[in-house]
Amino acid sequence: MTRIHRLVAIALVALSGPAVLARQTPANSPADEIERLKEEIELLAAKHETSEAIVRSAEASLKVAEADSARLQKLGNQNLVSREELDRSAAAFESAKAQLQIRVAESRETGVRLDQAKRRLGRMPGAKPLVVKPADSLGDQLEAIKKQLTKIQTDQEVILKKLEALEDITKQHKATQTTLGVILQDLDKIKKDLQDIAKKLK
Repeated sequence: MTRIHRLVAIALVALSGPAVLARQTPANSPADEIERLKEEIELLAAKHETSEAIVRSAEASLKVAEADSARLQKLGNQNLVSREELDRSAAAFESAKAQLQIRVAESRETGVRLDQAKRRLGRMPGAKPLVVKPADSLGDQLEAIKKQLTKIQTDQEVILKKLEALEDITKQHKATQTTLGVILQDLDKIKKDLQDIAKKLK
C-alpha cells in the first residue's frame, strides 16, 4: 500500500469515527428511563405542593390588603385620612391581586408539567403508577404548626381561667380574714364591756 493509500484509509476512518461511536453507544434502557421519570415526578410534585402553599399565602395577603383598603376607604369618606394614604392602600391592594395571579399561574404551570410527566411514565412499558406521598409538603408542615399553635393557645386559655379562679379564691380568703378580724375586735370589745360591768357589780 502506497503512502497515499494509507492517508486515504486514515481519513476514511476518521470521518466514519463519530458514526461508529454513535452506533456503539447504547441508548438508555426502559428501566433507566422509568427511574428518571419517577425522580422527575417526585421533584415536580414537591415543587407543585410548594407553589400551592405560596398561592394560599398570596390569598391571605390579598384578604389583608382588601380589608385595609376597605377600612381606609370608609375613613376617607369621612375625611379622616389623606388622599396619599388612600392611594397607597389601593396600590397595595392591586399589587396583592397581581401577585396572586402570578402565583396561581406558576402553580398551574407546575401542575401541567407534573401531569405530563405522569402521562409519560404511564406510557412506559412495565411502569407502575407512582404514588407521591405529600406528608412532607410545605402545606402539611404549615398546617401542623397551625394545629400546634392552636393547642398552645387553648392551653393558655385554660391556665388563665385557673389563675382567675385562684385569684377569686384568694380574694374570698382575704375577705374572710378581714371579716374574722372585725369579729375578733368586736369580741374583744364585748369582753372589755363585760369586765367593766363585773367590776361595777362588785
